[in-house]
Amino acid sequence: LQRFPGRRVLVLYDTGNLAYTKPALAEFSAALRRLGPWQVQARPLQVSRFDPRRDRALMEGDVDALFILAGGFQPSIGNISQLFHQLHPRAPILLTPWARSPAITENAGPAAAHSWVISPYPARSQDPRVARFFNGFQRRFGFTPYAMGIGTHQAMELLDQALASGASSPAQVKRYLLAKPEHPTSFGPIRFDAHGDVQANFHVFPASADRAP
Repeated sequence: LQRFPGRRVLVLYDTGNLAYTKPALAEFSAALRRLGPWQVQARPLQVSRFDPRRDRALMEGDVDALFILAGGFQPSIGNISQLFHQLHPRAPILLTPWARSPAITENAGPAAAHSWVISPYPARSQDPRVARFFNGFQRRFGFTPYAMGIGTHQAMELLDQALASGASSPAQVKRYLLAKPEHPTSFGPIRFDAHGDVQANFHVFPASADRAP
């Protein structure tokens, strides 16, 4: 958000998942207070019951950017983006990592070019490995999966490697993964720390960059 001009960001936070969105909103607001100059206008919205006629008023007024604090790959996130874009055609729209899906991008229409995806995986236009995965999945099964499919594919590769090493129980799989500092996958190596956690960079790109060619 700091890359964009402006000072008023509207945050629509999903009341259907407050266990995630309330603490996330608190962290986001605290970070902006430290960084400045952005001011947060937070408004609740049940994303699963979005109604453009009823909820239009939430997006009106003077704002310079929108953060849709919602996930679950709900297609209505795209509809919310499109309505906001009609009201504020030059304002950027920020999405969570759990809002990267073809249905959201399609529902966003022209707003997709102004919507910014935050994801642990690059866009298909940025990484040929991601493009091959999505395009191959589409050819084989007739649809494009959520971005979470990349992590699931990596998890299956790691499980296959553990089983090939002789692991035959969850505890043995865990020991195998923690015993080696690095494991190869189709999307690059994965490095676990001693606790089984992974650190990685987020990728930020326009939602339109993730569309199929």
